[in-house]
Amino acid sequence: MSDMDIAESRRPQDGRVSERYMHDQQEQGLDLRVSVLPCMSGKKREPGEKAVVRLLRQKNSFSTIEELGFVDRTRKIYEGWLREPQGMIIFTGPTGSGKTSTLYTSLQAIATESVNIVTVEDPVEYVLPGITQTQVHEPAGMTFAAGLRAILRQDPDIIMVGEIRDHETAETAVRAALTGHLVLTTLHTNDAIGAIPRLKDIGPDPGLISDAVLGIVAQRLVRKVCSHCAEPYQPTQADCDLLGLNLAETEAHSWQRGKGCSYCFNSGYLGREAVIELLNIDDTMRSIIYDGTVIDLRHYLRKIQFDSFLVAAIEKVQSGVTTVEEVRRVLPHSALCWKRDKI
Repeated sequence: MSDMDIAESRRPQDGRVSERYMHDQQEQGLDLRVSVLPCMSGKKREPGEKAVVRLLRQKNSFSTIEELGFVDRTRKIYEGWLREPQGMIIFTGPTGSGKTSTLYTSLQAIATESVNIVTVEDPVEYVLPGITQTQVHEPAGMTFAAGLRAILRQDPDIIMVGEIRDHETAETAVRAALTGHLVLTTLHTNDAIGAIPRLKDIGPDPGLISDAVLGIVAQRLVRKVCSHCAEPYQPTQADCDLLGLNLAETEAHSWQRGKGCSYCFNSGYLGREAVIELLNIDDTMRSIIYDGTVIDLRHYLRKIQFDSFLVAAIEKVQSGVTTVEEVRRVLPHSALCWKRDKI
């Protein structure tokens, strides 16, 4: 089904299956990304294969930015970036953290007949109306860098680069952001702050980066408390310590936890939502990016109380969206070290 070579079991293979299924009495498309890896299996250590199938809807699950998981404060800042005529917006996070959904929903929100939006992706996850989408094909010479150079000759207003992987792509994307284009792209880093040294490491002159970047969005997906079996939960001192909260001053009346039911397969969770860290680049940060260090940047961010993972997680826990256990499972340890009273 994935067009793999079934006679070959000595090397990794990747494939893709497109299927249709019924959901809420409607037929929807589903992509199955199949990855097969040779391994040793059984007590006799005989050669075998391990298969992982990733399920992806062919249609974006979100229709508006409000559904993504931004809190009101960060959503207004983010929507302000999308209205800018030029600059770069960077999305960061591990595989499966929802970056693509955020990117596509953002493009849908700003796509109008008067705006020319062109993307280069690997692969094209969802087909979006009114947007020109191109796919990377490295054996044919269609790399991210080659695709981006070609896009710049298509008179684009907004460019989406699926991922910045090398110096050439980084430099072309940054220069495009400085010459009248709004550029949206992704990097693989643990948090928003980590995107700065990563881009400086593979990118052009720091002066160009500091001028080009509008802001950075880092995100993780947390499971939401099941709405069918949610019940009030009284936080413990350990819960408050993890989030850097004072138990006596904590708004405990809205904390929730799912007890488990048939809707959520007795897990207590149903659905997922993004926890978003947002780095809004101001003039001081531009100076630090140009001639400062990551330590200087961290000190400044503690001073201005930026919208970190921890701040976003606290808001979601205190509003009953998710639980402390889920925050501990998903967020990196470094994010939980940004205690609220020290930010």
